[in-house]
Amino acid sequence: MSFTKWNFIMTVFGIFSFLFDIGVDLWISVKYFQQELYLFGLLTLFFVLLSTLIVQAFSYSWYEDDCAEDSHGSMTLVLIIHLFLAGTLLRYWYAVKYGYQATYDHRKQKPEDTKKKAVCAMTDLSMLRCFKTYLENTPQFILQLYILIEHGEITIIQCI
Repeated sequence: MSFTKWNFIMTVFGIFSFLFDIGVDLWISVKYFQQELYLFGLLTLFFVLLSTLIVQAFSYSWYEDDCAEDSHGSMTLVLIIHLFLAGTLLRYWYAVKYGYQATYDHRKQKPEDTKKKAVCAMTDLSMLRCFKTYLENTPQFILQLYILIEHGEITIIQCI
């Protein structure tokens, strides 16, 4: 198991791409509502919300499993964070924390334990992002194709 500086940099980049994806999804929904295409706006929000709820459920259940062997803090706080749909951000925080310790700060714990925690955090994040990709982007892609066929034109917002 290894966690390199490149892994750390890509984790930080992953946070920005995650936030960018949320912003673009909200932006396109707002644009649909402004164009009075309410069904398209609602469908886009529905796909985003459904995938987020499923990812949060998996994330929380994995935290419960992980806490049996290694506590990340109060499970009540973790549950509240997941109820506010921020479980992925919490996982990113742990991945960055452990990744930083594994790559730059070797004083706090054993290097192998820290690398293991960083790799485990990244593995969970990768699975959750994979779930979100297929649960959200596939229906959105089909919706965008329908809009293209229906209206015969595509905007830059849809491409993004």
